[in-house]
Amino acid sequence: MALETSKKAGSGAIPKPPAFLKTKRAREVWRYIIRALDKAGLDYASALLQIALLADKVDGWRTHVENIDKIGWRYDEDSNGGSLETDESRAERRARSEVLNDLEEGGLTVISARCGPLIA
Repeated sequence: MALETSKKAGSGAIPKPPAFLKTKRAREVWRYIIRALDKAGLDYASALLQIALLADKVDGWRTHVENIDKIGWRYDEDSNGGSLETDESRAERRARSEVLNDLEEGGLTVISARCGPLIA
């Protein structure tokens, strides 16, 4: 995966998304993150793969959210009248947790960006 990045942060030159980002939404997330980092003047050249993996995870998470919206509920009722979380709801929660962890590890949250460098 040979990607060229801008030599100077904040230059506005956005690298091409990696080929493994198959969906339009994943590529849009990629571009959004790269543009935000570029606009902030942060050097993201060493983090391109991690950003691509994050974009792919965000796409998967949003797919689970859309599936829950189609179903219309997150919980089913068990035989005793209690509630059981649906498989899609559990998958959505797990995917959201992974995205939040990756954001934190990549230094892409407000707190982590304030405390240290982007991605080591």
